[in-house]
Amino acid sequence: MTVLTMPTEPGHDSRPRPVPWRRMAWVTWRLHRTMLIGALLMLSAAAAYLLVTGLDMHHGYAAVTACRPASSDACLSAAARSSPPTGRRRISPWSL
Repeated sequence: MTVLTMPTEPGHDSRPRPVPWRRMAWVTWRLHRTMLIGALLMLSAAAAYLLVTGLDMHHGYAAVTACRPASSDACLSAAARSSPPTGRRRISPWSL
């Protein structure tokens, strides 16, 4: 005989019990806290790196676009000052 064919007892409450959300959240946090903290740290490091390089690029672009006329020697020197030499600034995983 299966459970589906068995008659239910009269007066027995067949509704599901409430889920203990607070305890369930605590268990989920305890299981996954290392991964969540690691992901938060990695995303924070990536955001800080993008903020620094983005501000550097923004200032360089603003210096170059502020020049009138664009082909003047002052503009070319401003562009050279705002961008680092290609051989000097290399990004490696160990330099972060």
